[in-house]
Amino acid sequence: MTARWSEPGRVPSAPTRYVRAVTCLVPLVFLISSGSGAYQLFWVLFGTSNQLLAALTLLGLAVWLRRSGRKSFYVMAPMAFVLVVTLWSLVRQVWAAVQRALATGPRLDAPAINGLVSALLIALAVALVVEAWPHLTAAPTAQTG
Repeated sequence: MTARWSEPGRVPSAPTRYVRAVTCLVPLVFLISSGSGAYQLFWVLFGTSNQLLAALTLLGLAVWLRRSGRKSFYVMAPMAFVLVVTLWSLVRQVWAAVQRALATGPRLDAPAINGLVSALLIALAVALVVEAWPHLTAAPTAQTG
């Protein structure tokens, strides 16, 4: 049996340590070098992604409730509201990045990264909703135990 990284006393190999260090340092260096106020853009994206996580958690709960034959409206109503508002915020962030790129030319800076990550979050959220939609619209199954 091989040792796991979480076992006490195990020291990760040198490449693993360097990968972990770079993974932590690259975003920090990018944020520091992005100029004043860049953290505010990332903070908005962080808040939006946090709300998206809440909406997707409610989506998972709604699917679970529907599949187990329980009532799910009390989960689906707030899920729909939070999902719509969050996706709208992400769309606005993408639109702001696109407008900025059209006005100043494409650059890899904080607003562009924000726009790219926002677009990725939209795509992932839409994929999850599409995957969950058949379960949400199907007739509830018989309630079990």
